Amino acid sequence: MKNIALKKITASFLATNRQYDEYHLAVLDGNDVISTEISDHHPVILNNTLYFNIMMKCAQRRESYNNGFGKIETDLQYRLRLSKLAAIISEIVVRNPTIYQIGICEGPIREVDLNHFLKSFKAFPWMKPLITNGFYHPEIENKPNWGLLLLANSQFAVKKVANEAADAELLDRLANRLQTWELTRGNHKQFFSLWHLPFSNDEIKTSKTQLSAIGHSYCQLIAILLSKYYKYFAIACGDFNFNPFFVEYYSCNKIPSNNSVQWENGYHRNTTVDGIILSNQAKKMSFRPMIEIGLYHQPGVYKPTSKNYKKRRQQLLTLR
Repeated sequence: MKNIALKKITASFLATNRQYDEYHLAVLDGNDVISTEISDHHPVILNNTLYFNIMMKCAQRRESYNNGFGKIETDLQYRLRLSKLAAIISEIVVRNPTIYQIGICEGPIREVDLNHFLKSFKAFPWMKPLITNGFYHPEIENKPNWGLLLLANSQFAVKKVANEAADAELLDRLANRLQTWELTRGNHKQFFSLWHLPFSNDEIKTSKTQLSAIGHSYCQLIAILLSKYYKYFAIACGDFNFNPFFVEYYSCNKIPSNNSVQWENGYHRNTTVDGIILSNQAKKMSFRPMIEIGLYHQPGVYKPTSKNYKKRRQQLLTLR
């Protein structure tokens, strides 16, 4: 019954968005978000979910930078990039009209920037169901804001779920870096969890046994929290900073690991690992991932070259 309900929801969103088929956007003109320095992470799309670490406002951090490009942004430059990001996300949604939930990491923190980001979506009419209720986000007082944001179709009732685990100290480290929401529509209930893990050096580990002690702890915590919802359609997505395949009982479906920018110039030496993890119930409803030429890449699947640029451009304009 749960799968039937979800299929009806998906069909409903698909039918609703067909009226926007006349929009042929090419925001990045065939390039991807990293080559254009819009973000140092690629968006990840699977089933009805889009996850995107959109890169916080670029600034210097101690002797380094908080981004993979070694950049510093003014307020104006940041808001212009937020407008471009809103257009890119809107293009992804119109090309994948069954998307009804969007998880964002490193989103805007200041209210003026958050309002600008939300306003930028209003130029795209098909985004209205996703932005009607604004952004959902964790609000733990006296803890840093890490820009975790959720956009959900207004047909869902959304409420926060308290994070519970035996290791209270570990959860405290994840204040405003972890949030789970319950989404309900009719007799269908599902859970959406957004993560931004605060550690490094496990990004390129190829085996779970190679993880650091803190990496093991986070890996176990994800499995514990998701196991609470094993009977439900549950999704966890985020910037995990280790291969999400290491989480027991769950697995990514065709999501590339180490799919973010890697530099050897001293600004950003490590890759990061973004992904979408599905519960068993969610895996039963898994659709074939769609490749968005020009918006994000999957290593080994598509490599643009000047020789096939015209063909790629035409595909970008007509792909559905």
